[in-house]
Amino acid sequence: MKKLPKNSTSSNAISISVNVSVASRVDKSSNKDDKTILIPANKTFSLSIDYPLNMPRRFAVKSGKNGVKLTKLIDIICDKYHEAYKEDSNIWGHYIEDLYLESIVVDYENKEVRLEVGS
Repeated sequence: MKKLPKNSTSSNAISISVNVSVASRVDKSSNKDDKTILIPANKTFSLSIDYPLNMPRRFAVKSGKNGVKLTKLIDIICDKYHEAYKEDSNIWGHYIEDLYLESIVVDYENKEVRLEVGS
């Protein structure tokens, strides 16, 4: 995990490089840190999913009393992608099996989770 530089959207954010199949949730990255709590306990962050959806979707990520670590956050993101694919039959260009989660940005200042997704 790395702290984002000052010229990023928020200086109070963490960027995590991953390589996760959205369909199967298999993480092929070397980042296996599952000790760090990424979303503190009893907080709600916003998760934005836009690629390759026709209309961007926003979801609430509630951390609960224990907070959210990397593995749980990946599960939540993949669940939300599966939900979006079930509800939107007009997604063009990519099956969910084509998508890989490449980076997760947890922005503490704006209480949001942003994604970089490739195919």
